[in-house]
Amino acid sequence: MVQQQKPPTTLGLLLGIFGLLLIAGGIWLMSQGASAYFAVIGVGHSVTGFLLFKGRKMAVPVYGVTLAVIVVWSFLETKASMAALVPRIAIPLFIAIYLSQARVRATLS
Repeated sequence: MVQQQKPPTTLGLLLGIFGLLLIAGGIWLMSQGASAYFAVIGVGHSVTGFLLFKGRKMAVPVYGVTLAVIVVWSFLETKASMAALVPRIAIPLFIAIYLSQARVRATLS
């Protein structure tokens, strides 16, 4: 008997909380004159987290857009410096690779 896998709800919860923290910190940084980067990617992480927690397939393309924003904005802010790019892009890229796996997507509806 094949057992149905559960969606990655723990990852969803963690991304949701992380996203809310990014939004709060991003708003504070914006009030200090910084860019909206952290608030924007916080929204993407929060929405992705909520969708994953609910087991929705839409989480994958939402995270894809979030990753695209992270990569483009990071290139623009760091002027393509690898030392500055890697810390910004590495973990989001690993999350995207995990979410793109067929076995993970199969758990989403």
